[in-house]
Amino acid sequence: MAVFAALAAAAVLVIVYLLIFVRNIGGVRLELWHAMGIGAALSLALGLITPEQAVYAVNYHIILYLLGMFFIGAALNESGLLRDYLLKVVKGSSSLRSFYFKLIIYVGITSALLMNDTLAVMLTPALISISRELGVDDRPLLVALAFSVTVGSVMSPIGNPQNLIIALSMPNPFYYFILYLAVPTLINLTITYFALSYTFLGRIRSKPNAEALRASAGEKTRLYRLATVSLYLLVGLSFLQFASFAAFKESFPVSIIAIVAAVPLFFSGRVKSLIRGVDWRTILFFIFMFITMQAVYNSGLLQTFLPDEINGSLQIMAIGVLLSQVLSNVPFVDLFIRLVKPTIANYVALAAGSTLAGNFMVLGAASNIIIIQNAERLNGHPPTAMDFLKLGVPLTIINVLVYWAFITLITGPL
Repeated sequence: MAVFAALAAAAVLVIVYLLIFVRNIGGVRLELWHAMGIGAALSLALGLITPEQAVYAVNYHIILYLLGMFFIGAALNESGLLRDYLLKVVKGSSSLRSFYFKLIIYVGITSALLMNDTLAVMLTPALISISRELGVDDRPLLVALAFSVTVGSVMSPIGNPQNLIIALSMPNPFYYFILYLAVPTLINLTITYFALSYTFLGRIRSKPNAEALRASAGEKTRLYRLATVSLYLLVGLSFLQFASFAAFKESFPVSIIAIVAAVPLFFSGRVKSLIRGVDWRTILFFIFMFITMQAVYNSGLLQTFLPDEINGSLQIMAIGVLLSQVLSNVPFVDLFIRLVKPTIANYVALAAGSTLAGNFMVLGAASNIIIIQNAERLNGHPPTAMDFLKLGVPLTIINVLVYWAFITLITGPL
């Protein structure tokens, strides 16, 4: 029975990945949530997970967080608030390449404070809008967003959910995350810029469209003002969470941040319009993903390949990058942290590897799914699964080596 479950789980994962890469069957265009929905349905049909287990497998805090963030993101996009900010950044740039560099660095650093998924939700529609106004291809901007939110979030214990899990096992996590991971993260963000700008050189070399730069700021409507309040609440609550975790090692759920920050928008008179702006397909994807990944965990497929104790930063990062593609990084870390020898170097290596998994392949991070699904809904041109293979695999290997060299420099060879 155990062998059947493991083989069935492996088959489900293969089918899901094939559907994500192929995306077309008999002329029918499959979206990511379709592929993951088929995976969840097969898991239930094969008995890898029961309906009751499926209900409990869904992380409702994450679903509420996404709903709140999509609601806020719709307001920021509809009001033109983020468009105005991005236009200011473009106006201060000598070329689109300069803007590209600023985008990667700003987004990377900010994702360490606001959580990578937050920026993925907020900036995807804004970057699509700004690219249309500037008359440039939006794919280089969306690729930069996907890769920079992943790399930038490595250096903070609140940069992403898996880092929070790791930080709870560490003394003084903010100190050690910054000590071990801040410098290599800034180096890797710079490497990311050069890698992506070289790849997309022809698409981002031109100067910004002068007519677009003369565009006036968005009208300060009621929605614009309330969206500003929501944005301030979002930033303020994120810093409160930062302070709470730094001082007391206590953190409140991210769903609270998103829900509270969304409250002012219910007084905008545009609630129906904002609800229509929620990316319900991404919500469905995550529900199906939680069910499918819990089924894989139930099967024991991964546990059979893991040793009783794991030590060594390079080994931990490599396992983190590869197995997060199968189990998703949050459930992977929840399982794997019990097997890692409890040292600071191992913990920060686990944070780096499980997070960098997001750049290796498309399913490695939730932020990738948010960007792709949201961009497809808005008729944008998001990064494809092949983009991650061609760009992400070599870039992730380089990133891992940079983190490994820096961790080894501080701790010495293990």
